[in-house]
Amino acid sequence: MIKRHIKKGSAGSPKVVNGLKVLVEKLESQRTLVENKRRGVGFAPRDRAEVGRFEEELGEKEGPLGSWMRLQRKVREAKRREVERALREERVESEDEEDDE
Repeated sequence: MIKRHIKKGSAGSPKVVNGLKVLVEKLESQRTLVENKRRGVGFAPRDRAEVGRFEEELGEKEGPLGSWMRLQRKVREAKRREVERALREERVESEDEEDDE
């Protein structure tokens, strides 16, 4: 569905489209990783305990999707800190201007 929006050009701005392309790429890489790991298991999906162990072993942070998500969180946090720093500087400057008057 995301691919369809990207191809139609209805996904939005070029920045959004590029972000979606990267997301689709990471999702496909994660799918391949999980499929390859699933080939080596000897249990059925109805065996909840084994599925739980498999998911724990796989881990949320493992693979291309987890790595990308961690990077996105770091970038978002860095931007947030930068905005907060700029706001603090702006407040200090406006207070200095008020004191000069």
